[in-house]
Amino acid sequence: MKKSSLTLFFIITIFSSKAQKHTNVNQRQQDSVTNARNERVLGKPLQTFVASGDNGVINNDSLKGKVTFINMWFAACAPCMAEMPALNKLYDTLKYYPEFQFVSISPDNQETIKQIEDRFTTHFKVYHLDDEGCFQLNQGLGYPTSIILNEKGQVTFIHSGGYTDSAKVWQFIFKDEIYPAIVKELK
Repeated sequence: MKKSSLTLFFIITIFSSKAQKHTNVNQRQQDSVTNARNERVLGKPLQTFVASGDNGVINNDSLKGKVTFINMWFAACAPCMAEMPALNKLYDTLKYYPEFQFVSISPDNQETIKQIEDRFTTHFKVYHLDDEGCFQLNQGLGYPTSIILNEKGQVTFIHSGGYTDSAKVWQFIFKDEIYPAIVKELK
């Protein structure tokens, strides 16, 4: 019995070690993709786009002249929905800065966008952009995607992916990444 338990322990330890190494390789691969994407887009103008909604039409030219925070999401994305309360708070915190604008973009149809706006009582404007346009803006790396543009319309920050845990969402948006990056641009 001791011998089989000891053998089982060693097998589990070996596989756990291999799984950890595999996870580290995958994280390095993901970081490599993210870093390559960032090098391609940071400091450059945002991909050309035109998005529309009940609020009118926006495009690259309409975003120039202000620091712009763009958040891209879709309704079936759990991390996207987990961010909504924090995004409302972020908007409310920064809406009084005349040199700042908040833009939300979704590939969902207008009916779905309206349902999400009602569900979360969104305080910010949401625009529709088709799947292809969203894919180009977020570099094909998924949702949610957050992008910060300087007043010249150049990308200064881009991040794809998110959390479903509300505490982690708040930490990411207000302490670690988004809010600090926007404040840096507003100075």
